[in-house]
Amino acid sequence: MHLMVLLEHWYSIPPYLYLILPILIAVICFRARKERKDAMKKLEESVDEPPVEEIHGRVVGKRCYAETTNGTKSFRSYTCFYIDFLTDDGRSVTYQTDEEIYLSVEEDAAGTVAIVGDRFYGFCPDEQG
Repeated sequence: MHLMVLLEHWYSIPPYLYLILPILIAVICFRARKERKDAMKKLEESVDEPPVEEIHGRVVGKRCYAETTNGTKSFRSYTCFYIDFLTDDGRSVTYQTDEEIYLSVEEDAAGTVAIVGDRFYGFCPDEQG
């Protein structure tokens, strides 16, 4: 109802509102555009991750660990997969992997282990033949 009255008497709207409204809309659009640009810059910034380190070794063992816990309302289950490597310099290292890599790596396979920091990144077996 008030809108109809306002529209009927448009000439009674104070003139400064005609100036403030477009300025307010421009400010809102400018701020939204600036926020989008800032978000894109943040996405494009490189993450300071350590470089990929490659070591040669042999798979000496594989194991998985599954646990189910009973919470107050539901069960919670998770499985962890581990691969044990013996490097060429004699170190024994163990890394947690996902199920797909765990199933694709064969025991006693020799190859290159890729790690980033202390996280397992991948395993590339040596070519046979």
